[in-house]
Amino acid sequence: MTRTAVVVCAGTLLLGFGSPALAQGNPLREAYFGETHVHTSYSLDAWLFGNRITDPGDAYKYFKGETIKHPLGFDIKIDTPIDFAGVTDHSEYVGLMRLANDPSSPISKLPAAAPLILKNSSIEERNRVFVYGVKMLGGPPVKALMAPDIARTVWDKTVELANKANEPGKFTAFCSYEWTSMPNNMNLHRNIFFKDCAHVPEMPFSALDSSDPSDLWTWMDGQRKVGNELLAISHNANLSDGRMYPTEVDVQGRPIDRAYAESRMRNEPPMTSSPITKSSQFSWAIRQAAFRISWAAMRVRLSRTALRSRIRRASTPTNSASVPPPTRTPPASLIERTISSDPMLLLMEPSRPACRAVCSAAWIRASRAPPA
Repeated sequence: MTRTAVVVCAGTLLLGFGSPALAQGNPLREAYFGETHVHTSYSLDAWLFGNRITDPGDAYKYFKGETIKHPLGFDIKIDTPIDFAGVTDHSEYVGLMRLANDPSSPISKLPAAAPLILKNSSIEERNRVFVYGVKMLGGPPVKALMAPDIARTVWDKTVELANKANEPGKFTAFCSYEWTSMPNNMNLHRNIFFKDCAHVPEMPFSALDSSDPSDLWTWMDGQRKVGNELLAISHNANLSDGRMYPTEVDVQGRPIDRAYAESRMRNEPPMTSSPITKSSQFSWAIRQAAFRISWAAMRVRLSRTALRSRIRRASTPTNSASVPPPTRTPPASLIERTISSDPMLLLMEPSRPACRAVCSAAWIRASRAPPA
């Protein structure tokens, strides 16, 4: 069940994923809509936010247009089914919150799991457990909660549900997860996608193995050597303290060199520029640059208009044909129109529900034709 795909970055550049022949298999290069970041009750944060019932299978049903139960009990259905999706539950302590709060689970009996157990449903109690969970993710691994059989069982189930949801030519379900690195509370998250669910590792590489992106890329290189094709998508850079896209040194203080750049481009060609929840520093930098460029162009136009006006009035020549810059900042609506009107700067959220991936790294199947 091969998920053959290519990547669209910011809606402008097609990059082959695996073979140059892929682009030839899809000559029209249609744009597909999908989801590259979503959590279920398997993730610590989603469980604490109130999602106690859904699993990846429910997410795929929703994306395909089926009706599912909202965690609050009512029915929900997407307005427009999407073309592809990858459920990216956090690989760190995956499924732990669900198991720790299940009295029938052996995990709930472990002393190390006690701080993760909700004593009641109050906001204060949920905040307590959430803060503890965040500190746990950013701190040293808790060995007592890292039983391989637990994480492997959840990962196997995730792969099984993706395989079940995948419909060649109609809907692509990727085997995926989120690598949730948070050294010193700096968000260095990456969403990891595998090309084929038949070629995945026994266990994901998580931030509990290493919080250094370079180590993640080294692991990814090793996966390709054994036939597991994959890529990473940087995510949530707005909380990275600028470390998601370093220009001088990496998180370990090592100089950024050619080897670093080549490793990153080999493993992490796309990025999430503007997820629905927040915008990255990169996105904001583009917004600022676009504003500066457009504002400079506006000043040039004003200058030219002023010059033509002077010529028409046959006024006395002056030493300067420029107009002093306005003292007021342009209205936000003008900035947004200027940015959103440029197809190279797709920073706005698309209007289709649950289809924000097209603004960052949309995965596109090489062929829409169903199998013979």
